[in-house]
Amino acid sequence: MNQKLLWCDLETTGLSLQDQCLEVGLVVTAPNLDVLDVACYQLYFTGLLDPLVLEMHTKNGLLKQCANTSLFTSDADVELADFVKKNWPEGSDRPMLAGRNVGTFDKPRLERWFPLVHALCHYRVFDMTTVGTYEEVKYPKGPVLHRSLPDIYSDLLELRHRLTKGGSVIA
Repeated sequence: MNQKLLWCDLETTGLSLQDQCLEVGLVVTAPNLDVLDVACYQLYFTGLLDPLVLEMHTKNGLLKQCANTSLFTSDADVELADFVKKNWPEGSDRPMLAGRNVGTFDKPRLERWFPLVHALCHYRVFDMTTVGTYEEVKYPKGPVLHRSLPDIYSDLLELRHRLTKGGSVIA
């Protein structure tokens, strides 16, 4: 890889495109995958949740953090767009989104809930799910906590392991 990546993970109230975002995490990495910058926001939410989502995000502490914030999705969109612009100044290449299921889950939700951020991103994505399903061998990775930053860091750990083990993303 010869460019910075914009790692993205969204935590939501469900799997539907209409379900609300609870947390958005963005991590900028250098071509060697060193972390350059981080942004993470918990978003205001009050409403009913599916029992599985309620249990998951109560256990990991996300719902408590969402109850203690007054940041709305539209405000987070402006702040995150500024974050992206800071890391990819005008005239530079657009950031490529990276992450697990980023092409099928996160990117459509960015388009729906964070249109300013979505408009700044490249159409291509680097999806760790594709990398992971290429072969049956399981690489060590941390637990999926359903929190934006820990899940992104877990993907970075897995990718670093793959690159050091075989010298390429796909061993």
